[in-house]
Amino acid sequence: MARDLPLVSIHKEASKAAEAAHCAGAQDKFWEMHDRLFAKGTRLDAKTFTSLAQELGLDMTRFESCMKEDKFAPEVKNSLAVARQAGVTSTPTFLLGYTVPKSDEIQVMMSIRGAQGFSNFKRAMDSLLRKTSK
Repeated sequence: MARDLPLVSIHKEASKAAEAAHCAGAQDKFWEMHDRLFAKGTRLDAKTFTSLAQELGLDMTRFESCMKEDKFAPEVKNSLAVARQAGVTSTPTFLLGYTVPKSDEIQVMMSIRGAQGFSNFKRAMDSLLRKTSK
């Protein structure tokens, strides 16, 4: 499952950028907006969000309404809270674990931080499988 992790300590508009991606996603353009936002780096503001939405051919009335209403702000804030609770402070971070039987709860057993090669994931998963099969 992917979650938002707006790094507001690095960029004050990070949360609004995440919201802009979700507002674009409401028009099936999440990843297109996501990629354009990351290409802009720290040069993000309300004008940039609007400009990118226009580039993507979004219905501007819907997009601007979505942004003005902060429609996805609760979702972005919740993702950030969940990440902090799990100890996630950077991207990418991968949490490995298992689903608790008869529950939606996920028990996190370990994390992998940063871009890693397949061998590191395999080693971590093999270790997790050994622990859970006992």
